[in-house]
Amino acid sequence: MKVLGLNFGRDRQQCESYLVKALEGAAAAGAETELVRMCNLNIKRCIGCGSCTRGWIKEGKQCKCIHKDDFQAVMEKILDADAIIVAAPVYVLAPTGMFKDFVDRMGPAHDFVVMYNTNIERIAKGQDPIDPRALKRKYVAYISVGGARVQHWVSFGLPTMQTFGFPMHMKVVDQLDIYGAYGSPARAQMFAERATELGGNVTAAIGQDPDSLVWPAEPGTCPVCHGNHLTILGTGTQVECPICGITGEMAIVDDEIQVTFSAEQQYHSRLNWGGLEDHYNELHVEPARRAVAAAAAATE
Repeated sequence: MKVLGLNFGRDRQQCESYLVKALEGAAAAGAETELVRMCNLNIKRCIGCGSCTRGWIKEGKQCKCIHKDDFQAVMEKILDADAIIVAAPVYVLAPTGMFKDFVDRMGPAHDFVVMYNTNIERIAKGQDPIDPRALKRKYVAYISVGGARVQHWVSFGLPTMQTFGFPMHMKVVDQLDIYGAYGSPARAQMFAERATELGGNVTAAIGQDPDSLVWPAEPGTCPVCHGNHLTILGTGTQVECPICGITGEMAIVDDEIQVTFSAEQQYHSRLNWGGLEDHYNELHVEPARRAVAAAAAATE
């Protein structure tokens, strides 16, 4: 079992200290661990050229970026890992820009459903298959680390970190929202212990059916991403989870807000196969269908 830790914070500072605790928990549960300090690497921003997806969708290649930097070396470690623990500092409400730069490079280029369907087409044509490591379900956990004393100054930390795993259809096992620990040894110790537990939870998940895993942390309002953010849709009681993109019905029961998300809606979450497939159909199937229909209409 391989558990990879990605630190998007400074070397040997708070963010890394909690990630180290998480990796210690993973190691204690029997995992082989590795820590990568992302701030020491050269990761350029995505320029939107499309060469990565064009190469493996249309040209039968494996996914490669035109940038010659450290991105691919990190991707090799991600592909080799069974689980990933991502730790990122929150500077202005959300994770640092380095994290987003990496996600912009990784996400669209490693869309799980597109790779899955492309792989079927390649095999049918007798072409080389997609790298099997890219089609293996992985497990992920997130650690958001903010220096603020109150949660609303780090409110987009964990939600933004969800963008790391869902394109590759990673199963989120656990997450930890750290704030108020700076200058408070008691809270710092509490979070360190919780980070160690998180590492153990990630390791214990490896090999299990992703759809049957029991969420170990605070449940959150959304049953899929376990977040508490909601978007009010119109003036009624319908709300949307901005992370998952699913809608539910909100009610106040005994002075508490409760939201009900149907099983069908949960299936179509961006974190689940149905949501990723919806996006695939939107980008690939529907345009092709419209093109065929237009061509047929032109010949009439």
